[in-house]
Amino acid sequence: MRNCLLALLALLVSCSLRAQQPGPGERGYLFRAGANAEQILRALEEAPEQARADLVFLLTHMRRSDLESLSAEFLLENVELARKARAEAPWGPSIPEEVYRNAVLPHAQVDEPRDPWRADFRRRFLPLVAKAATPGEAAQILNRTVFKELGVRYSTERKRANQSPRESIEQGKASCTGLSIILADACRAVGVPARLAGVASWAKKEGNHTWVEIWSEGRWHYMGAAEPAERLNEAWFAADAAAAVPGSIEKGVFAASYVASDRHFPMVWSPEDREVAGIEVTSRYAPSDSIEPDGIRLMVRVRRAGRRVEVPVRVERVAATAGLEGRSRGEEADTNDILEFGLPADDAASWRVRAGEGSGARSITWRAGEARSELIEIELPAEETLLPGKIRARLGAWFDEAFKAIAAGSTLPEEPDDLRALLRAEGSDRAVRRIAFDALRSSTLVADRRAEFDRKVVRSGEHESAYTLKEVGDRPEGGWPLVIALHGGGGAPKKVNDQQWRHMQIYYRDHPEAGGYLYLALRAPNDTWNGFYDDYVYPLVERLIATLILFGDVDPDRVHVIGYSHGGYGVFSIAPKIADRFAAAHASAAAPTDGETSARPLRNLPFSFMVGEKDEAYGRIERCRRFAATLDELKRKDPRGWPAEYLEKSGFGHGGLPDRDILPTLLVHRRDLLPDRLDWELTDATVRRHYWLATDDPGKKRRVRAEIADNRLQVETDGIGELRARLDARLVDFDRPFRLAIAGEERVVEL
Repeated sequence: MRNCLLALLALLVSCSLRAQQPGPGERGYLFRAGANAEQILRALEEAPEQARADLVFLLTHMRRSDLESLSAEFLLENVELARKARAEAPWGPSIPEEVYRNAVLPHAQVDEPRDPWRADFRRRFLPLVAKAATPGEAAQILNRTVFKELGVRYSTERKRANQSPRESIEQGKASCTGLSIILADACRAVGVPARLAGVASWAKKEGNHTWVEIWSEGRWHYMGAAEPAERLNEAWFAADAAAAVPGSIEKGVFAASYVASDRHFPMVWSPEDREVAGIEVTSRYAPSDSIEPDGIRLMVRVRRAGRRVEVPVRVERVAATAGLEGRSRGEEADTNDILEFGLPADDAASWRVRAGEGSGARSITWRAGEARSELIEIELPAEETLLPGKIRARLGAWFDEAFKAIAAGSTLPEEPDDLRALLRAEGSDRAVRRIAFDALRSSTLVADRRAEFDRKVVRSGEHESAYTLKEVGDRPEGGWPLVIALHGGGGAPKKVNDQQWRHMQIYYRDHPEAGGYLYLALRAPNDTWNGFYDDYVYPLVERLIATLILFGDVDPDRVHVIGYSHGGYGVFSIAPKIADRFAAAHASAAAPTDGETSARPLRNLPFSFMVGEKDEAYGRIERCRRFAATLDELKRKDPRGWPAEYLEKSGFGHGGLPDRDILPTLLVHRRDLLPDRLDWELTDATVRRHYWLATDDPGKKRRVRAEIADNRLQVETDGIGELRARLDARLVDFDRPFRLAIAGEERVVEL
């Protein structure tokens, strides 16, 4: 009896709604909901009047499986948040009704499991696009940031192709379809019309692909999910999409549609499911002119031990000197993203294809046949059989021996002769540095630093400092620049210094337009007045930088330090003492400390400091003026050195200095790792190195002046009994005679 009454009620409601939303597809959704009709009715009854039409639209075009399973709460939340996204987006009024209802309002893309993703994605991503002026700009921002935020990457090891956002986030892996679902959902959550597009089978090569189309400024555009490009409508698959076959359900380009159409969206993971509507968009994908119509399309895939690897690839005519270059795709790239070369149509030409570097490279000779498109695969030898692999293994063993020696308090092991022979055999200093870094990173010697990085703390002796770390903008090629920000406070209760630390986490404003970087707010290791400028600080900061280079993907030549008040005093002390670690440094509302700060070691480091003219406490303004005069005098004598800038602000006291937007001026600098001239004045018994100079006899009031030119090192010392020059092939020529001039004598020495 209850079922009969429910069916009758459904019929009555359906009839009452017909006048509001006429159309043949509307009739019967309550009946198709079956036992779930009660939830559908509840949603219709509770929906606000202004949202009723949107809800009816969803129900009218909804898959039967959704009608049978979705709750009233799910439906109402989806409609409410979709309407909010449209109302709050600057471009909301310009979105046509049919585009909004088909590409913002729907709760799903294709046949993926249904997640309540809107609220979470809105909370996470709406702040990221707050300044975007168009849907296209917002979508570009999301494509650069969403996958980092969620920790999801492309992988063929995901459980299935059509994963929901929740499934992909839990695994940290997704197919191109799973990635596209995440990006399209994130777009819809902030009011950007988005839908899936793709091909079931490429026309001119094996494979299939799914990507995202977004509506912006009156038309649809495409983008590869988790494959951000500089502009919309740029992607590795552009040439493949341009070759799609119009009218073909298998080899044409289709976009998914929520509204029923006369075609279906081809889903290779579920080929029998034809319930997802499709719109053919093949004609919109303009042909690419990157490969001449009469040319040859050569695709190159490189593997090692069965896995795709990213290595340099060069293609050239046999006996030619010029050629084409590129990089093969690794496992992080989509399976169908293959390195391509456009070659002229010359059947008689033989081509040499070389993949890899050094002793691990492999070459093949290839001749074009009748096919205008061809894929070749090159298998590289297992890494451990190559010279770099042998060096890495031997270095790793040596690092592990050093770890055991340090743990036991014994002398570090000597560099073994067989390792020296391997290093000489490699021949490339750059390659050896890369191999050594990789070996160190995976050795037990730095295992404790890996643990510190995971906890976001750094330890040195008895001292420990916590820090926060955030990404600003996109990672530049070569690794992240790092900004280390030091907070104010100092000699104050822990509660005060904790508050100052929290404030420093947001004090310097984000500037992604200056290039991506990591912003690290470091907590002082204690609550003393000199928390950031004492002998325990310098090894702690050096360890922090080394740890971030090892495990934080930091570019070692782009590390910057900055601080205000108590933190500014830290910069005045840290920057001169370990100047070789930084690309630039800035101190605000602080002053140099007698006996701890020397201007001389700043010869090769861009250094700026800002103080208010009314900041007279502790002699700050006078100390800064004297320091500026010292820098000016040093620069007068040596115009190539001391790139310093003094910023005295009229009308300001200790607080409120206009420095919150100063980061772009620091981020333009790169470290001068190997300067040809050094002026090292030591101010403690802790720091033992300065660029390419080192001593085991550090102490106050000791000084070294050194210069290298034309394979000649000239050194003047004052108070130092022992000194080492840590020379590098980028600084001197080891194959030429090397002259050493010291203490009035000059002689030729063997390097």
